[in-house]
Amino acid sequence: MTSTNCNKKTAIPSVRLWFTHRLFGKTVGGSSSSSRNNPKSSSPSPSSLSSSSSVVKKTSDRKSVRSAARTASLDSSVSTILSATSTTSTSTTPLSSSSSSLSSENVRIVTRWIETWAAKDTQKVVSISHPECEYHVPMEDDDDMVITLKDFIDQMELCYKSFPDYTSTWGSIDDYGCADNDDGRHRVIIKGFVGRGTHTGTAFAFGPFPSIEATGTRIKDGPIDLIVILKDGMPHTINTRLNGNSIGPISQYTQIGGVVW
Repeated sequence: MTSTNCNKKTAIPSVRLWFTHRLFGKTVGGSSSSSRNNPKSSSPSPSSLSSSSSVVKKTSDRKSVRSAARTASLDSSVSTILSATSTTSTSTTPLSSSSSSLSSENVRIVTRWIETWAAKDTQKVVSISHPECEYHVPMEDDDDMVITLKDFIDQMELCYKSFPDYTSTWGSIDDYGCADNDDGRHRVIIKGFVGRGTHTGTAFAFGPFPSIEATGTRIKDGPIDLIVILKDGMPHTINTRLNGNSIGPISQYTQIGGVVW
């Protein structure tokens, strides 16, 4: 998939104003310095009006032609420059899934990825994820806990065994471009992700704490947002936006009655 450079920002209005001032402001529609320096001019004598009228008309015509040609040339120059700069400008407005073919492809990739997760096909998740894929979970000390895809899958497979009916739902999936990514990678946001399940399977444990046998307790993860950053057309970094909610094994463990620390 073609990468997109989202780092180029061009303020076209500034270019237009600069060229309008520099090119038009001092050449078109301005007063000549001679007229400003000589506000009083002698009136022509009646005898000279007739003889000079044709000369004045011809001179005025030549000036009009030169002015029109100069204006047309400047118009062309500014048009060319503005046209060139407009091709490098980048909108920072979030993209919709239908705003471009690239955006639609990004949404398709992430939709397939999250649907594969929902189907609990962890082997396929690995095959369609970037080899360096990892999860970033925010912690209370403002540092992210980084989890490799392999470790995340291992934990989710334990979850599936303890909560056999675990299902995933989510809201919209939109391409928000690459405003937050200096390397030009796109980020696609999965909003309102929720996981639900019933503890009817194997005993569930977290860390060094004792396992808890199934009691039929319902658990819920989220809702949270998943910010999927693509690299080489594959999910590479998964940032979780908790929105004040909890998710993952520690939350699942405490929801079924476990006590930690």
